[in-house]
Amino acid sequence: MNVYNCPIIHHEKIANELFSHMADNCQKKFSRPNNLAIITAHNYIHKSLFEKSLEHFGIFDYNCLHHPEVTDWNHKLKLFWLLSYLKTVDCKEDLILFCDANDCIFIDDPDKVIQIFKEYECKLLFMSTKMKRGYPDKKSLSFAKKHNKSSSKKTRHLNSGVFVGEKRFIIHVLEDLIQIINKIDNNTHPITKAIVNYYVKESTSCHASTYDKIYIPDQNIFRYLYPKYYPDMKIDLDNKLAFRNNSK
Repeated sequence: MNVYNCPIIHHEKIANELFSHMADNCQKKFSRPNNLAIITAHNYIHKSLFEKSLEHFGIFDYNCLHHPEVTDWNHKLKLFWLLSYLKTVDCKEDLILFCDANDCIFIDDPDKVIQIFKEYECKLLFMSTKMKRGYPDKKSLSFAKKHNKSSSKKTRHLNSGVFVGEKRFIIHVLEDLIQIINKIDNNTHPITKAIVNYYVKESTSCHASTYDKIYIPDQNIFRYLYPKYYPDMKIDLDNKLAFRNNSK
């Protein structure tokens, strides 16, 4: 029984515990919907938890953007890799599901992802979290407080660990997002300081010259873009798509 009432878990501790249980007790098999590309990205030398969960359910035709040659991870990398892949002829599907590799697992039929996406009547749907930290400007935070109320009236926030949407629209949003990243690289965007200060390695300072050594919080930039693209871009405020923490 799926007590979380959603097809995906995005929480490292819960995901590992559930997968360990599933490996011994769950023999269900699913298939990937024909028009849904299931994508993840990482630089591990081994298969990720997300890949293992898919293969446990008999799904092997997913896409892993795998770059083990990258030894210094940066969150922005998955965005460049994803955009590059979506523009290739290899990506034939019209709908795209992206999940983080190390702390996501499937626990139910991927067909439910499409059903949930259709319910929201949008072009790009993100999962949500109760974590407020990470807005790079007052406008995006104010917008979230106004629009991101769950059915229990709690404010939820965009989490970029799981999202599903139309390929063409995702390409458009990623191109916009990468333009912002490039401006942050050049210290010419107004949210540069807020973005760079979010993740700083102990050995670096926050100057643009050391930007390549800073963990880039892609989630924060998606939150910045959310007011611009709403309602084509929406957030799953009630954990229908994926579970991170309780929405009640």
